[in-house]
Amino acid sequence: VFLSDRRNPDEGVIYTASEAYLIRNGDGTTLIMVDGMAQRLEMAGKRLSTAKFRDFSFDISSLVSSDKPRTQSIDAMTTAEMFAQWDQLEAITKSSAGDIAEELAQRFSSAAFCMIAAMIGYATLVLGGFSRFGVWREIVIAFGLLIALDGLRGTLVDTVRDDASRWPLLFLPSLIGAVIVIGMIWQTAHPGWTKRMGKQRGVA
Repeated sequence: VFLSDRRNPDEGVIYTASEAYLIRNGDGTTLIMVDGMAQRLEMAGKRLSTAKFRDFSFDISSLVSSDKPRTQSIDAMTTAEMFAQWDQLEAITKSSAGDIAEELAQRFSSAAFCMIAAMIGYATLVLGGFSRFGVWREIVIAFGLLIALDGLRGTLVDTVRDDASRWPLLFLPSLIGAVIVIGMIWQTAHPGWTKRMGKQRGVA
């Protein structure tokens, strides 16, 4: 068991013990440490003193007390909890409605973007076809598309935080990526349509 007490800025105390027990003492809680050592460091003179003990009690009521209201982070909340009234969540988390909307929408849009990123890589490789020089060109194109879409997603975060009603914008990069993927796959399935369009324009 390791316990560090740094409440006093003039000295620091470290307690170590082979085992410890938590004991309820009325409304308080006491930590009983067994077979340990206390190390006290005086900051002024950098003097260290140690003392071994067979048992030692330490009042930790202030550490485990739940009387003070706690602020919960939106990052630690489940998605189901975030579907509650945002007015209540703002009071609990001390966050704005925009922060809550951004966090909630990101949990879904990030998952969608992961799928789109994989599909962009697949569609780019399929569209490139076989080449004796490898697929480095397709890889560069796929990386370029992903960087552009991810950059767009980053710029939309502040927009949603400023106005919670704009949360659907976070799905825009995934939507654009889906359109790109569909276009690549359609081009792969119909490789001759560009040539036919060129001939029709030449005839016209």
